[in-house]
Amino acid sequence: MASLLESGTVAQSNAFYSFAGVTLRVSGPPEILEALGNRLSPRSSAPADSVDLQLDFVSLPPGSEHVVPRGVGRSLFPLEVGEVLYDPSEDVLFFEYLQRIRVRCEPAKGRLQASLVGVDHADIGLLCHSLFTLPFVEMLKRRDLYSLHAACLSRDATGLLIAGSTGAGKSTLALALTRAGFGLLTDDMVFLKQDSNGLSAIASPEEVDVTDETAEFFPELSALRGAPKPPGRPKHSVRTEALYHVTPVLECRPAALVFPHIAHTQNSTLSTLRRYEALLEVVPNALLTEPRASQAHVNALAALVNQCACYRLETGTDFEELPRLLGEIL
Repeated sequence: MASLLESGTVAQSNAFYSFAGVTLRVSGPPEILEALGNRLSPRSSAPADSVDLQLDFVSLPPGSEHVVPRGVGRSLFPLEVGEVLYDPSEDVLFFEYLQRIRVRCEPAKGRLQASLVGVDHADIGLLCHSLFTLPFVEMLKRRDLYSLHAACLSRDATGLLIAGSTGAGKSTLALALTRAGFGLLTDDMVFLKQDSNGLSAIASPEEVDVTDETAEFFPELSALRGAPKPPGRPKHSVRTEALYHVTPVLECRPAALVFPHIAHTQNSTLSTLRRYEALLEVVPNALLTEPRASQAHVNALAALVNQCACYRLETGTDFEELPRLLGEIL
């Protein structure tokens, strides 16, 4: 497939980033670069002649034809407002959203090509955050960086992972621990990297997402309650380095893995979890695409469970006590 930059539509500029030794070049119009920059800014890098991942975005006026052709393959999961397909014969990921956004990703080649037709600020916000995550995860998976849906915090380079699906309370716990002095890597997505000493957790470039409910628990977030959310985002966005005057942590060595559940009680309780139970919790993070990379992802998750002490947390509203409770397991 020809590059989007050869299609007659010229991207306005480039931005460069570096992530755990992987270099990215993003080409596109200013509104795309700004939206992605809000997410990737801690990973900004100098221009490079050689890059590992090339992301091309083209924005077209309403009524235009997409420059990304419709994809083929099996459905990865249902999407009410579009489709997400994977073609195993070509190792190509494709998704379409509301007929306005098409993305074609070749993970092994490190190429992402997207065309946007008649989009608004909400579409761009969605594309550069929620919709960007899937191809980004798959491209990094081919480069031995494996994703886990988890918040990650550290103390003295020792990592605490708080794993769970959306709504489990990861961001609320991440804020409670950060304001108590823990180092924050991410509140939602961490990447695992294997070396001779075991697994390291790599910070994901992302702002902290805060609901109105979470904002109620912390006085410093009171101004967010009822305030408009960023276009295309279901939650408020917070930069903890500005809020708490802390330096972002980029890497740590995981030692504890916690699975939270909102208990709707005042006091939180922590109990140990068997490793096979923890493995069953994390295995769904490995999307079944290219077999070798997917198996390596499962292996990394199994290694994480073996490396960490595993716990179940019934989360109460004792946010002043939680840092002590979770700090003890490190």
